[in-house]
Amino acid sequence: MLGLIHVIKQDAIRYSRNRMHYNARFTAELLHSIAEAVGVNWRKLARRLSIPDEKRENIDTNSRFTSCDEKCYQMLSCWCNASKHATKELLASKLIACDLHLTAVKYLGDYVQDNHNTV
Repeated sequence: MLGLIHVIKQDAIRYSRNRMHYNARFTAELLHSIAEAVGVNWRKLARRLSIPDEKRENIDTNSRFTSCDEKCYQMLSCWCNASKHATKELLASKLIACDLHLTAVKYLGDYVQDNHNTV
């Protein structure tokens, strides 16, 4: 019985650590800053992040999300919550693929791959 309790506690600790690691990847403040910088290019970034057409359409037509910044924030938030592969490295590469290199460097500079840097 004690062995089972130990295993359950270890699983709970592991889950908690994974959850903290996930939450540490993207803060709401970081997502808002990136969203403001991306602005009208949010649909292009959404396609690069493989956000389904239906989800993009829902975000775009939702009357609560009136600005491009808010639409981009909602899209990034959905991506972070839905994708187990949502990392700063991946987001930086997708920003660069959308010709948003300066945004990637400004907000995710430590995660920009060297082969994408320009002189």
